[in-house]
Amino acid sequence: MEETKKKRGGKREGAGRKKGADTKLISVKIETELLGLIPNTNRSKYINYALRVALEKDGLLFEEKQEQPKKNIFILTNEDVRKYYESKDN
Repeated sequence: MEETKKKRGGKREGAGRKKGADTKLISVKIETELLGLIPNTNRSKYINYALRVALEKDGLLFEEKQEQPKKNIFILTNEDVRKYYESKDN
């Protein structure tokens, strides 16, 4: 008996959501008040932009032309966060 190719079921080439270039799906908790202020149209794009602005301001984001540190790990403690918010209030 001759084997026939199935025409239904299985993964189709090109099906599903397209992965963005250099993106990673993560889960974070955001204060409800802040979430209401983020536009619904493209939250990921808005949050990425806001993170870039904050990191540039803090000097943690390097331009592509500069050599980036190979192993630069930042560990934020509750004390660091408290100092950050205290400096913002003054």
